[in-house]
Amino acid sequence: MTILLAEDETLTRLMLIAELDAIGHVVIEAADADEALQILRATKSIRLLFADIKMPGTIDGLELARIARAEHPAVKVIIGSAHAGLAGWASEADGAFEKPYELKQVVAKILELIGTHPNRPTGQSPGG
Repeated sequence: MTILLAEDETLTRLMLIAELDAIGHVVIEAADADEALQILRATKSIRLLFADIKMPGTIDGLELARIARAEHPAVKVIIGSAHAGLAGWASEADGAFEKPYELKQVVAKILELIGTHPNRPTGQSPGG
């Protein structure tokens, strides 16, 4: 599955990429929402957008999430932020996380939203 990760904090972005790559997902990274929007509009295989809310550029992650919802309704959206008050933005996304992210929780939510574990045949349990 292809995931678009829009996160301006390099270390956070690299940690999320490593977690998702380790379970077999293709991750396309963007350092700001403008770059992510260009990628989203040009790449038809994206199944999920994970966007930090506060990023440099002409739009922020929340506006990116709104555009993704409007232009690509099949794409699942997760937002994240280091700022309190994500509950007010929850309607813009299928999931929301506050920084620092609990990576295992983020990965679990992604798997919940886009389906089966990519390295495990359909129907096989996580333990076997």
